[in-house]
Amino acid sequence: MSQAEVVVVTCVIDSSLALAAQWPHILADYIVPLLHRLGEHQPRMSFVGYGTADTRPTPILNKVFFSPPPQLLLKMREHPQELGIGQTSSGGEYGMAALEGLVAALEMYDTLKASVEAKPQQVEPNVTCYLLHVASTPPDPAERPLWNMSPALDTVTWDTISVEIRKRGIHYSNILLKQIARFTELHTSAAAGNVQTPWFTVRAPHVIHLTGFPQQQKGTKRPSLSTTASAGSSPELKRPKVQTASPRKSPAVPPARPPSVVVKSSPPPVPKAASPPIPAPAPPAPTAIASTVPQTSNRPQEGPSFVTPVMLLDPAKRVEIQEKIRQAEQTISSQMAQVLRLEKEGKAEAARHVRAVVHQRAEKLKQFKTQLVAQVQQVQAQVQAANAAGAQPAPAPAPAVAKQPAVRPAPPHIPQHATPIMQNAAPKPPMPGQVTPDLAAQMQKLLEQKNKIAPSHLTPSASTSSEKVQAQTPRSQWVGTLSWRGFDSETHVRKDVHTRVAMVTRPEAVPVLRLETWPNQLSLAPSNHPAVPEKSLHAWIQQQKWVPLSVQPAPASSEPEAKTNEEHFRSLIRLLTEKNVYALASWPNMSGHSENRLLLFTTGGNRLIAGYFPQPGGVPELPRGDAPTVPAPGPVPGPSQAPSNPFAGLPPQIIPLLQQQMDAKQQAVFAKLPPDQKAAVLQKIAARFTLVKQRQQQQQQQQQQQQQQQQQQQQQQQQQAAQQAAQMQAQISNLQQQQQQYLQQQAQQQWMNGGGQNTNVNMAALFSQLGQQGQGQGQGQGQAGPSNPSASQMIAAMGGMGNMGANIGMNFGMGGMGQQQQQQQQGQQVQGMIPPGMHRRTPSAGNNAMLSPEMLQSFMQRSQDAPNGTLGGMA
Repeated sequence: MSQAEVVVVTCVIDSSLALAAQWPHILADYIVPLLHRLGEHQPRMSFVGYGTADTRPTPILNKVFFSPPPQLLLKMREHPQELGIGQTSSGGEYGMAALEGLVAALEMYDTLKASVEAKPQQVEPNVTCYLLHVASTPPDPAERPLWNMSPALDTVTWDTISVEIRKRGIHYSNILLKQIARFTELHTSAAAGNVQTPWFTVRAPHVIHLTGFPQQQKGTKRPSLSTTASAGSSPELKRPKVQTASPRKSPAVPPARPPSVVVKSSPPPVPKAASPPIPAPAPPAPTAIASTVPQTSNRPQEGPSFVTPVMLLDPAKRVEIQEKIRQAEQTISSQMAQVLRLEKEGKAEAARHVRAVVHQRAEKLKQFKTQLVAQVQQVQAQVQAANAAGAQPAPAPAPAVAKQPAVRPAPPHIPQHATPIMQNAAPKPPMPGQVTPDLAAQMQKLLEQKNKIAPSHLTPSASTSSEKVQAQTPRSQWVGTLSWRGFDSETHVRKDVHTRVAMVTRPEAVPVLRLETWPNQLSLAPSNHPAVPEKSLHAWIQQQKWVPLSVQPAPASSEPEAKTNEEHFRSLIRLLTEKNVYALASWPNMSGHSENRLLLFTTGGNRLIAGYFPQPGGVPELPRGDAPTVPAPGPVPGPSQAPSNPFAGLPPQIIPLLQQQMDAKQQAVFAKLPPDQKAAVLQKIAARFTLVKQRQQQQQQQQQQQQQQQQQQQQQQQQQAAQQAAQMQAQISNLQQQQQQYLQQQAQQQWMNGGGQNTNVNMAALFSQLGQQGQGQGQGQGQAGPSNPSASQMIAAMGGMGNMGANIGMNFGMGGMGQQQQQQQQGQQVQGMIPPGMHRRTPSAGNNAMLSPEMLQSFMQRSQDAPNGTLGGMA
């Protein structure tokens, strides 16, 4: 390969805790072998770390431009958290902003290409680009990037990013901790050459897709990357030599002293070598500072958040910081204008999303300004301390020199440690001049705007020493972010809610906590069981090995931000109180497995307490509040005072029901359960038993109601049938009466019409004979033969009855035929009066008898009663 060929590699890595748990294995077993294959070409490396879409201030946590591999590999191996690895959650079901990270990598390649083309060179270099994507979580559903700097990439989507990768000639490869379909499809569509198989061991379920890597040359030795791996620690070991080389400009006597001060800065010289070495180390101190300032300023700083007091001493760095602040403010202003434009266009959802992003970015900028103000105050305090110490006699700075060997400083802190020694240095007047009046005025203005959040507990003489003590003394408090899934107060849409808190514990518990190993952001999850009363919780927690921490809202850089943070903190307390649950926080242990380590609960209604459980396994099984309690006038018993009889308060039918539903093995398992779990099982069975009973009662009630309805219907039908029968009977009896009356009237009319002309007949003898004849006919069962002679005799005896005698003789001489015809005629007349279907009654006297004895007797009575009637004279 020619000298004009350049190989560049960009690592795009997500910042999830899941990836951070396996990061040492990923770096040693995957990334290093890939770089070994490119080692003979002397590649240059860059880095992009991306988080979730709601990460503050942007989803891009860190960017490192192309540099030699040793510097970046050292930080990736020893300080991955500085690159953003393990600083956020995995985004849950929403995913992470992978599109933002890939677009940021494309911008790096464009910047590199533009810088190469801008330099006039005799031979145009051939740049070979590799993009190595390491991910453990699928991407979020974002369709386009929002945080890119190049407008040419505003329209990039998941469908077109493979085209952008191929257009730039980038070989895209990925390392996936699990199968992720989106990234697999991206590798297939963006592959510029043949897909390669890894030549190293890949652990399950990891998936690796490679393309574009050169084939291994047989017999070729690659010492460049092997020395790179070993050179990871060599810069730290060789820095003291660089620092000791600078005192060559000073007189010959002092150079023997500075190595003794730097190398032998250990606890033994503290009590003895405090005052004698004071005059000697004073002169070389300025040269040490002068040599360390460029080294610190040359460290890769990819954002304004990495600012140290030493950087403020460099005018070029100050100008760069001010320019970055100005650019960030312009970006925020332009995005706010975009929000207003979207609202005018009616795109409320897009405007709300952009507004939330701008708000997060503005809050991060406020935090940076506050930190910058604190750094400026720290520098000013150091300068004032140096000036005040210059007017005092030589023994005054002895405590600072005596404290210096007590803590072994790291090379970046050497300027801070050496600042008090500048009391006797010649160039001490320029130190105040390093902080220009314009910068001081601007920082003072920022200080007034951002509510003057500064480390007031640090005195000028103790500020640097407190930082040294903090670097070695375990942290006594944890300041970070708690996040959980909640609902927006305005839109009621589920989203991630954050609050920044500070957790403080007792000093004696600090070594157990190891707060320096905690992640900066903790994701909270609700407990599976509801919370128990405070007394029960206290009784349970006293039996466990735990460390209590007091949780309070962390101070913010501005009043609106502090108010918002306070509201989110109070909403977390309300959520735990209203839902009656606990909150659990987990992070990976030393073996990479995630464990619940932190338990958050409320006490007193408005206080939040956290409990850290250091034992293996983390938080033990929480107490449950569903166990039945026996009512008693005394206080509620805690878990340690649980009743020995878990069957108390339950229906007696539960025990046999339980024995019927369980076999011998299940009964043995049930017997081994603790009382509270037994009570929980019995409580569930009691609920089922009660539900079955209620259903049975409902069914019985329904059946009874149906039976009652049927009985009522039957009774109504019977009553209606009885009423109809009574009505029918009344109609029948009425018709019978009408028939009898009609027959009587007909008989009377016929009799009256025939007897009006013969009044001299002896009626008594006639009626007597007719009566005897009627009795004879009754005894003879209606025989018509013997009745004819009697009738003839009666007619002959009556002699003068005229027409009536003739009529009677005719009727009786016919042997009953006349009577039968009359009855038929009467029947035909009555037939029109009787409704169809009715029974027609026939006289019981037989066919020969036309009048019954009762009718004749009635007729006789009326004849006797009539004084002036036609028959009134008859006796």
